[in-house]
Amino acid sequence: MTDVTTAGALAASDQLVGRIDTYVRGGMLPLWATRGWDRERGGCHERLRADHRPADIAYRRLTVGARQLFVFSRAAELDLLADARTVADRIFRYLVEHFRDEDHGGWFFTVGLTGEPLDRRKDLYAHNFVLLGLAHYAAIARDRQALGLLDHTREVIQRRFLLPAGWYAASAAPDWSVRNEALLQNPHMHLFEACLAAGRTTGDGTYWDDARTVVGLLRSRLRDPATGTISEFRDAHGEPDPEHGHVVEPGHHFEWCWLLHQAAQIFEPEQCRDDAGRLFDWALAHGIDRRHGGVLDQVGSDGRVIADSKRIWPLTEYVKARAARFLHGRRPSELDELITALTLLFDAYLLPDGGWRERLRRDLTCYDDELPATTCYHVMVALLEARAALTMQGDAASP
Repeated sequence: MTDVTTAGALAASDQLVGRIDTYVRGGMLPLWATRGWDRERGGCHERLRADHRPADIAYRRLTVGARQLFVFSRAAELDLLADARTVADRIFRYLVEHFRDEDHGGWFFTVGLTGEPLDRRKDLYAHNFVLLGLAHYAAIARDRQALGLLDHTREVIQRRFLLPAGWYAASAAPDWSVRNEALLQNPHMHLFEACLAAGRTTGDGTYWDDARTVVGLLRSRLRDPATGTISEFRDAHGEPDPEHGHVVEPGHHFEWCWLLHQAAQIFEPEQCRDDAGRLFDWALAHGIDRRHGGVLDQVGSDGRVIADSKRIWPLTEYVKARAARFLHGRRPSELDELITALTLLFDAYLLPDGGWRERLRRDLTCYDDELPATTCYHVMVALLEARAALTMQGDAASP
């Protein structure tokens, strides 16, 4: 292959690979395998304080357990932590024992600290992460229960959440009698992600058919043909929400970009990458803070800044998008931008003890240092994707 890197980029890449390995293997995963689990009552803590004590929260969300199932299943797949499989097993058992709705199907939204159901409603976003977590857990466990629950969760999503209008309800009553028919961007994006993962695990093309359906929704309903932006909030008629329909989150544009590059390896490669490029270009033009660095939380569809704060997750999605673009095109400029973004992630957000700074002001000063468990998923994927790109460019430079 052609040498696409400079000596400086190679040195920076090697250093960043070392930082990734140290942070993931020696910091984040051991932290959440121990402090992130309630050893007395079981279950994943919702968040930790900066000193790693659990925050005082009287419930556990399905989303947290499902995301942590993903994190430790992925860690077991890649042998990143010696007891990752044990951690994944106990998270799986807790979800099955406490969140499953045996009467109406699907999964409860929250349970109490002792495992009793609290909010029995059905949430699409959370179900999508169950699908994602189970897809990766089934890849390491390969037992009939995990695969059966994966298929069950897909069936529930398709039968209970799918609406005649063609999109998926945001939520539903405990017995499915009433559904919130608003068209929300974020759950659809994560359904797309989960279907790609489930298809890879099972080899069942039905999941990829579901992913194609979501891409169709992106093109026909979620993306504004006039501005090229993805509105976060649409109403039950599929129209922009009167109050929040103008809100655009650049981090989600970058996340869609990464996912579309994943999909391009399975179907419609040229069209998926074209969609990815358009979303990336808009977010790059309007969502990056050129003065201080980082990704803005919210902008309007006209490009004006709505929220100039900078949570960690939009930057992780930018890192993932840059990694995907480099892996596809192998352009030196993409590698340089990836290195810059990843360096900012380490310098401004990630901490040596495996924690991070969750929310920064525009000038990159921190105003929220608590650690939501859900953020592990964002950080884990970003660092693994970046590592794959950085090591690939090293291989490319080899004779």
